[in-house]
Amino acid sequence: MFPIWTFSLKQLRRPLMIALIALIAVSVLWAERPSLTASNTSGGEPVYSVQTSSLSLALTFDITWGDHVVTDVLSALQSQGIAQATFFVSGEWAEAHPQQVQAILAAGYELGSEGYTYRSYTKLSEDQAAAEIEKGVETLTALTGQHPKLFRFPNGAYNPTLLRLVRAQGLTAIQWDADTQDWKKPQPRTIATAVAKQTHPGAIFLLHASDSATGTAEAIRLFAPVLKDEGYRCVSVSQLLQLQAGQNVPTLGANH
Repeated sequence: MFPIWTFSLKQLRRPLMIALIALIAVSVLWAERPSLTASNTSGGEPVYSVQTSSLSLALTFDITWGDHVVTDVLSALQSQGIAQATFFVSGEWAEAHPQQVQAILAAGYELGSEGYTYRSYTKLSEDQAAAEIEKGVETLTALTGQHPKLFRFPNGAYNPTLLRLVRAQGLTAIQWDADTQDWKKPQPRTIATAVAKQTHPGAIFLLHASDSATGTAEAIRLFAPVLKDEGYRCVSVSQLLQLQAGQNVPTLGANH
């Protein structure tokens, strides 16, 4: 039996060695793979959050229809001393509500584009998507005199082609890593609890200021004092990106 056992080991030695070498190669490749974290902006990847040690986060508000909630949200932000936030608006909404657009700017908040019409661009042809993105930028530029720097995909849906089209317009794609689901009309306290659970340095929160988000304004009044007590400061998305780049943000010292 012993000679047979020795022969079997010899027969197995070569495939075992090949398997071992393959395993080592895979391990090396895995260890040296590029790190594609949510906050990585190289190659035009969307920004989901920012890596920072600063107790700073960004509140972002999507607006695509209605003109009542946005007024309430602006009032709530100002009443709580939150001087920095980012609003992503569709060009179609901005065109129909120029006074609200000016109110956002007058309050000192940042504006980003959400394209022209609010629909999934992944279902459009490349030419159609390019036209939507470009028209959204042109609309905001005409209304504000400023070319937007930030873009958010409707429903958060994107693909490599859309990312390329966004970059071609000089825009940075912004997603989120903290979702309040306020558009589902939960109670304000539920929204505030969602914020508290997902708060971390560099977080980007998704909220809404369309008229469907009926509890958002009151939720701001609930969670803003909690954020302040925990030492967090609300900044714009652009300021958050500056923190990631190691730049100084002059307005970071306070929310008011």
